[in-house]
Amino acid sequence: MQITIPPIPPFLLDLGERAVKTFAGTLLTVLTGGIVGTMSLTSLPWAEALNTAAGTTVVSIIFSLASAQWGDKTASLVKQVEYKLTGGVKTLSLPFRRAR
Repeated sequence: MQITIPPIPPFLLDLGERAVKTFAGTLLTVLTGGIVGTMSLTSLPWAEALNTAAGTTVVSIIFSLASAQWGDKTASLVKQVEYKLTGGVKTLSLPFRRAR
């Protein structure tokens, strides 16, 4: 018997990456935000930090899902900026239109 696992869509990979970064960043910020001097791991506000990190992660996921209809099939609200190498010079291609 062979099991084939389909590839994960880029949108879900992007959403997952954003959620993990949000969780880790928030957890680190809450845990180290009030540190003055030396503290032990047991005296850190773990419950508060995990609760805050979980909440911001849920918000990040909601924002990513809301952004799915715009952009370029990622969890980002804007289209991807492309860099191209032209004659040894990097050129920047922005997805914005000029105002008329």
